[in-house]
Amino acid sequence: MKRLFMIVTFVVAVFSAAAQEKGYLTGSFETNDHIYVKDEVNKFNPGDDSFGSNNYLKLDYYNGNFSAGLQMEGYYPSLIGFPGELNKFALSNMYVNWKDEDFQITAGT
Repeated sequence: MKRLFMIVTFVVAVFSAAAQEKGYLTGSFETNDHIYVKDEVNKFNPGDDSFGSNNYLKLDYYNGNFSAGLQMEGYYPSLIGFPGELNKFALSNMYVNWKDEDFQITAGT
């Protein structure tokens, strides 16, 4: 968790510093948390994994014709139905974009 906090703080600081010069920064954070309980009727027993949490942080920076953004995702552990290999924090998407009246180009994941 400490590592996650440090990475998020760094990213927000870098984007905020850039936004103070020109342009603007937008962002959102989403968390989906579940507590699983034993259900005798439906024969469901969560065992030791009685908690799931999927988290998403999205940041976008805009300055004139230029924009850039990223999305980071953390699964601690992932919700039931999501692959177990997602149980980590990672940069999942990023992009840079340039557009004007006649031309647009985007690069990223």
